Amino acid sequence: MGPESQGKSKRINILINESLNKQLSRAAKCSGVTKSAFVRVALEREFARDKQLELECVVHDLARLYEASQELTAFTSLDGEDFLLFDNEAKKVSP
Repeated sequence: MGPESQGKSKRINILINESLNKQLSRAAKCSGVTKSAFVRVALEREFARDKQLELECVVHDLARLYEASQELTAFTSLDGEDFLLFDNEAKKVSP
């Protein structure tokens, strides 16, 4: 999901401290990209991670609701025993 797939790019200005600027410069140089490109990729990754965490929370909430509701579990036998396997440690629904 690069900027070219998002239409026209918009310029923004941000202020960062010297230490963060040095880290950004080193990381961008090691990656072989500009600081701007590095920041774009970092933002895309962070937003994707946030979306994934949000989806995991929704799945977790829906799984608890499903397991706690008599109305929702009334037809569990039609779903099969492995329809909803909840792993409390990973907090994810297993297929």
